[in-house]
Amino acid sequence: MAVEGRTVALPVRKVIIHPVVLFNIVDNYERRNDNNKRVIGTLMGRYDKGTVYVTESFAVPHQETEEEVSMDMEYAMRIGELQKKVNTSMYTVGWYSSGIIINEYSSLIHAFYKCQSPTPVHLTVDTQLKEQKMKINTHITSQIGVKNGSEGCIFTPVPHTITGAEADQVSQKFFQGLRGNKKTPNFNDQEQIITSCD
Repeated sequence: MAVEGRTVALPVRKVIIHPVVLFNIVDNYERRNDNNKRVIGTLMGRYDKGTVYVTESFAVPHQETEEEVSMDMEYAMRIGELQKKVNTSMYTVGWYSSGIIINEYSSLIHAFYKCQSPTPVHLTVDTQLKEQKMKINTHITSQIGVKNGSEGCIFTPVPHTITGAEADQVSQKFFQGLRGNKKTPNFNDQEQIITSCD
């Protein structure tokens, strides 16, 4: 499986998302310009036997109006290349957007990422918590159209899970235990060191 050539579409049966990716997306959404309704960015990770592992992400500057969308493609490519220099086993595996709506601009943005990745994944995250929880969806595209006629794509859902390393899960369980607890623990530096060494 050579991702470097980026010419052959890889089958994607499942997407595994690291929690830090979701934190990055929420942070990006909270820091967005007031005139942007949604945020978009690049997903980094790797492909392995039909599974896409999404381990990193970064925001991509863009402007979107009712009539058009423009994104800084040069920035997206440059930061993606820098990420690959830091971790040579990491590739661009797709893109994300806040909100759960896929519109006509999503196809245009996806076309850019199709040049970066053989089978880009589109991750949508409901950062406004419209259903009282963070709804997350992952999609790939399938080409549709008429031979020698117009072509397009359709976004097809792909199953996903959110999984971190064992150390991440320990932290996650700790913070879940604090949910609803009005009194949060107040560790001083020495107690934190002792607790983390136990």
